[in-house]
Amino acid sequence: MNVIQTEAGLDPGRLLFSGKTHIPVRNLWLLMFYASELFAEDASVREAGMEESPDDLIDLISEVLVTAAERRLHRPLSRRYVAQQEDLSRVRGRIDHLQTYERNLQTRGRVACSFDELSVDHLLNQVITSGLIIAERASRNAGLRERAATARRTFHWSGVSRQFVSAAKAESLTLGRNDEAERRCASAARLLLQMGLLTEDIGTDRAVTPRLDIDRWRLIYEAAVRGFFHAVLQEPWRVRLAQEQHRWPLQDPSAGMARFMPTMETDVVLRRPGERIVIETKFTSPISVHSQFGGQTFKRDHLFQLQTYLTTMARVPGERLTGVLLYPQVEDAVDMTAKVGAHTLRVKTIDLTGTSATIRDELLSVVAGA
Repeated sequence: MNVIQTEAGLDPGRLLFSGKTHIPVRNLWLLMFYASELFAEDASVREAGMEESPDDLIDLISEVLVTAAERRLHRPLSRRYVAQQEDLSRVRGRIDHLQTYERNLQTRGRVACSFDELSVDHLLNQVITSGLIIAERASRNAGLRERAATARRTFHWSGVSRQFVSAAKAESLTLGRNDEAERRCASAARLLLQMGLLTEDIGTDRAVTPRLDIDRWRLIYEAAVRGFFHAVLQEPWRVRLAQEQHRWPLQDPSAGMARFMPTMETDVVLRRPGERIVIETKFTSPISVHSQFGGQTFKRDHLFQLQTYLTTMARVPGERLTGVLLYPQVEDAVDMTAKVGAHTLRVKTIDLTGTSATIRDELLSVVAGA
């Protein structure tokens, strides 16, 4: 399986994942929601119970964006230094000698200049207006679409260009301490831009197109699992919002060997005093079929990877260490455990075709009884 794809005659609200497994688009939106900064950092969004209505997620996130944008427009828009290039009659900033001579600007008394200028037309405001475009086109609520259009036009009238920012470019946006007033707007806008990748023509019919390849979905699935546990688990559990790096516990290595050992990166690690749960997310089937004999096994590379992580991380005496391989369910549900040496190994699937409540319960079952 290389891409998530649609199937002829398939309900346009579902995507083919593998074999006969079709993931509803609303559940793909739910994964994006769990993976988002908005879910991770905005307690009011989590408390609003948006995940309970995945069919309405675009409308609900649009409401968050539009309301935040309307409040933001009560104050002057933020300005940032933006790189500009312009032909001028006097020098400003740096002279672009190549452009000046190639275009013979000096014969017209002009020079090509590159300079920084304070402007409201920077990436942050462009991301917000692009998110408003998604809300304007994709929301099923006519009143919300009109509010989104009014806010977008106000941003344009204030000097923000009409350039539409892609989801990939929006991800490159970094926010600093001075951008706290826009953080909710930016987080909601980035999420809508991601969700818009699954809507063809970004219209109210929400027809599905396979625009995200499997590598992108692996990252979203991993981030969704990490974001869910980070937001939902309470003290004493701790979860980092990023992959964790681990070094090999080498003893008496020969000269230079440590330099050539690859760094190990775990997808998700759940911690509490005396216990760690290492989760490796795999957006594929857990089963390998051996055509020569017709037998089936768990995927050996995944098992070896997790076993290596657990063996090298087992350094704290008395600590309970569990490794979980977490897959989307393809056919039959899988949830099997075994003791391997001093730690526990578990292979588990999540039914992404079910309801949001089912997905939530299955994720929480990873720590149930722990």
